[in-house]
Amino acid sequence: ATGAGPWGILFVLMAVVFLLGFFFDWIEITLIILPVFAPIIAELDFSAHVGAQALIVPWFAILIAVNLQTSFLTPPFGFALFYLKGVA
Repeated sequence: ATGAGPWGILFVLMAVVFLLGFFFDWIEITLIILPVFAPIIAELDFSAHVGAQALIVPWFAILIAVNLQTSFLTPPFGFALFYLKGVA
């Protein structure tokens, strides 16, 4: 037990995804992170904020998707940067 509670654990998991976005493409992060982190999140109690317990894993998947948007802005896989350079 970290003593940080479920929100602290969620923050650490999101920080790991954010840092991995600097080095890996989004598909690699998804294939590595979701099978490892989904059972951890499913055991935490966010039902007061999310609603039903069954909605916690899809809620976490949406958080991962939003967090992965940062990988589109950072090199070497900065697809958004390359797109904007091509448009300019």
